[in-house]
Amino acid sequence: LAPGKANATKYHRAIEALLTPLFNPSLVDPVIEKEIESGTMRVDLRYRNMPQGFFRWFTEGFVRAPFVPFECKNYAEDPANLEIGQIASRLDSQKGRLGFLVCRQIENRDRFNTRCRSQLDKNGNYIIGLDDGDLRKLVAARRANDDTAFFQHMSDLVEALID
Repeated sequence: LAPGKANATKYHRAIEALLTPLFNPSLVDPVIEKEIESGTMRVDLRYRNMPQGFFRWFTEGFVRAPFVPFECKNYAEDPANLEIGQIASRLDSQKGRLGFLVCRQIENRDRFNTRCRSQLDKNGNYIIGLDDGDLRKLVAARRANDDTAFFQHMSDLVEALID
């Protein structure tokens, strides 16, 4: 899909079609455009967490995450504070403190992680960015049945937030 708002809905659906088998059996019951805040807002994609592998490691070592939201941004440019604030607003002590921002590219990963670290410091929210390159690596690891490479890449993304 070409980046841009014109393909936003197609991008949400394509990401769900990719992430559901990629994170199965840990993340289940995907809901696209899940209504939240009494129907006044929507999260692009939300999963129920049945922790195994990386997600078990994360919830045992860091914070609760019974539900895991994903915001999907089909932008050509790096996500900024607004997008990070949006996914942060989906996190709380009841639903969980782990969220993902999926986008086409994160060219300046250091700046992105600095913005996410701010959310971690202020609210205890772990926001992980996944761009097309990350998704390619995770898919390659799954196709090769290389759970170690999959876990390593995901845990490296977390480590970048806490370093």
